[in-house]
Amino acid sequence: MAEAPQNDACVSFADYVLENYIADDAPYQPELWAAEPSLHPRSNNGAESFHSHYNSLFYHPKPHIYEVTAVIQDLQIETELKINSINKNLWKSRGSEIVMKMESIMDAYASFKAGRTSLLHYLQFVGYRCQPTKLV
Repeated sequence: MAEAPQNDACVSFADYVLENYIADDAPYQPELWAAEPSLHPRSNNGAESFHSHYNSLFYHPKPHIYEVTAVIQDLQIETELKINSINKNLWKSRGSEIVMKMESIMDAYASFKAGRTSLLHYLQFVGYRCQPTKLV
């Protein structure tokens, strides 16, 4: 909060987030909206992406069952190739700095879940570790 712009909108928003999502008596506890940190890549709109790609493979609204079956088989082959490629290159593509950062976040999460640190301390740690980097 010390580094946030001190205008009414920012302070109101920060208070709202604290009261509704972070405080001990918040109506929406982190267990509802936050997932455990992980080293595995993921996206939160994977279903939308899949359906968009799937729908683009058909050229008329009611395709024949054989066409649907062929598309699903092609998607399965494509997905298996992608999964194998990701599994082979997962650790090669990530720099050691990123892996160390994620491991420290996972350690902080484990400490929070074990009750050794508070939720506020955990969020401060993660917020500090996940600051954007300047490209210039």
